[in-house]
Formats: sequence, structure tokens, C-alpha cells
Amino acid sequence: MQKGSKPRRIVTGLHTKIHIFGFLSEDKKRMFMSSDKINAKQFLQAMYKIKAKFKKIILILDSAPWHKKSKKVQAYFKKNRREIKIIWLPKGCPEMNPVEECWRQAKIEVNGGRVHESFDKMKEELKNFLKYSPLRRIYDKD
Repeated sequence: MQKGSKPRRIVTGLHTKIHIFGFLSEDKKRMFMSSDKINAKQFLQAMYKIKAKFKKIILILDSAPWHKKSKKVQAYFKKNRREIKIIWLPKGCPEMNPVEECWRQAKIEVNGGRVHESFDKMKEELKNFLKYSPLRRIYDKD
């Protein structure tokens, strides 16, 4: 590359997305659910699954609209207030949310500047990363 020229990156032009709801427990258990949409309905479906697995939960949530603004989600939290405690992160502080480090690692490990053969192959690699990677930086001190 010549000095002053812009770096070129190969892209597919594909605008398909995958959204992941991620839950990390104090004892290093994790649970991830994917969806083609990210909204209150999908978040509630993820909450039903996480509540069935863990019973008592402390959720650390950001102010995403599907967390905070949905009347159905707020009603669910109120109904389950004995089993679910919510800690709201301050607005604009993603560095305080441990799952954000997981997303950062996934972007580096799964995408890392590569173009995947297909969207389905990328999803499979992401699923394997989330399921099997050690995620040391989230739990362990350097």
C-alpha cells in the first residue's frame, strides 16, 4: 500500500444481521440466544429461558429500549421482583457492562477483518465462539 492511500477491505454487501442476548453468571455459566430481531418481545423470550435456568437473578442492564421502555418488560420485572433484581447501568457507560467485553472478543475472534464464506458459516462460528471460548478477560484478573 502506498503512503497516503486508503486501506481497502473486502466486503460482501450483505446487510443481514444477527442479534445476541447474553447472560453471564457469577459462577462462569453463560447463556446466549440469537434472534434476527432485537426488541422487547425477543428480550422477554430470553428472560423466560434465563429465569427457568437460574431461578434467582441479578440483572445488570443498560438503557436499551427493549430493557427499559417496554411496558410488557417492566410488568414482567414487577411481577417477578422477588426472583429478579435489576441494576441499571448509567447511560453511555458500556465499559461497565461485562457482556460488552464478550461482544468485543467475539468481533475480534469471529470477524477479525475476515469475510466469511456465508452468513450461516459466520453464525456457526459465532455460536461456537460463544459456547466454547474461555472468555478469560471477563472473569479473570490480569
